Amino acid sequence: MDTNPLATPDTSDDDASAPAANAPPPSALAHAPPASAPLSTAPPAPLLAPGAFPSTVLQTIDIRHHVPVTLDLHAGNYAQWRGFFLTIVGMFGVRDHLVAPAAPRRRDPEWVMVDHCVVHWLYSTVSPELLDAVMQPDDTADVLWAAIEGIFRDNNLSRAVYLDAEYHAVVQGDLTVMQYCTRLKSFADQLRDLGQPVSEPQQLFNMLRGLGRQYHTAIPHLTSRVPLPTFLEARSFLLLEEHRAEQAARQQSAHALIAARPPDIRTRLVILRCDSTGDLYPVCCNPAVPRASYFAGVASAELWHSRLGHPGKEVLRRALGQFEFTCAPSTPHSCSACRLGKNTRLPFAVSTSTSYFPFQLLHLDVWTSPVVSISGFEYYLVIIDSCTHYVWTFPLRNKSDVICVLTAFYAYVHTQFERPILTLQTDNGREFDNLAVRSLLCRHGTVLRLSCPYTTNKTGLPSVLSAL
Repeated sequence: MDTNPLATPDTSDDDASAPAANAPPPSALAHAPPASAPLSTAPPAPLLAPGAFPSTVLQTIDIRHHVPVTLDLHAGNYAQWRGFFLTIVGMFGVRDHLVAPAAPRRRDPEWVMVDHCVVHWLYSTVSPELLDAVMQPDDTADVLWAAIEGIFRDNNLSRAVYLDAEYHAVVQGDLTVMQYCTRLKSFADQLRDLGQPVSEPQQLFNMLRGLGRQYHTAIPHLTSRVPLPTFLEARSFLLLEEHRAEQAARQQSAHALIAARPPDIRTRLVILRCDSTGDLYPVCCNPAVPRASYFAGVASAELWHSRLGHPGKEVLRRALGQFEFTCAPSTPHSCSACRLGKNTRLPFAVSTSTSYFPFQLLHLDVWTSPVVSISGFEYYLVIIDSCTHYVWTFPLRNKSDVICVLTAFYAYVHTQFERPILTLQTDNGREFDNLAVRSLLCRHGTVLRLSCPYTTNKTGLPSVLSAL
């Protein structure tokens, strides 16, 4: 056959005929040694990096188990995420997909599938907000990696200025040593990613500057070392100091003793001591000592009522009944703090309003009777003069009869007393606040004053009288 067995499917006939012209004669081929393997026209092997895993293996990997950090724009965890991701792609031999140009290998199906696996890993380890910012059609791993890196490295100098200010403003406060150092380390890592690394002495000095007052005694021990300790060494020393302080506090709490009363004046012996393991001190009674002798003096029921948190009368009686001592005789219990605490509102202020002549101010209210009278009257209109406290009462079958009664009352006052009614004080009931009543008051030049809702003190004397 004239066909060249080394020609690939992409080789033209002209290219194949050229080496055939220079081929050795058949006699030479007959005496040629046999080849170690038969020649084949199969396509070349896929171009993968040395040691790279095939796509069939990479497709089964759950990236969340290897990269436990989700990259977020506001979490400040870019350094951690980048370190995790570079480690995992290096472990599986596909790191060149993040740095090498993708164009020369896009024709290789195996390389494309591996690249899709890396893109999927990137999609799965970033937040949805960041994914919306970097996701593009037909993304390759190196393009997507560059887009993510560009977001976190843009405006490096401006972001570094703000981060540096926040970094130097960190103080320990109520944080533990580990929480405080972790926060400082996070800011230092972010500054390093922005191209503004913080040196070890600067990290140490900033950590010592923001330490709580309880650790100020450790500062001379750290600064007097030559050479200065690193940030991690100083953190370990402070953790040891924190642990020592906690141990001392627990030992002090375990050996703390409390006496329920001072030592006996005659014998100078402490009557009762109780060990405390927490915030409360249990009263452990000694069988050899009467329980009544634990409590100094004789307290009144009012004093025990205050000491026990102002319980009710029945609760106080039961509580005091559990102790073998008697309270001093006291007057009937009356606690002003309980009265104020159980009221739904504060007491009303004393009114300073004064009326100087009759009909200057009239208080009106409609009272609903719980029982209908024989004549069918269910409501009663009460009118009280603020100056003389004189009371008029008018029975009503319906609340709508108020306008008729008021019209007759105006005529009665004008005829009998020859005085005008200057002001009416009522609540917000619709029997007073309606067009008919307002028209009547307008014709007589009377001012209508409405009280605030749910303020019986503003309604005036009729409400008090109705309650009686």
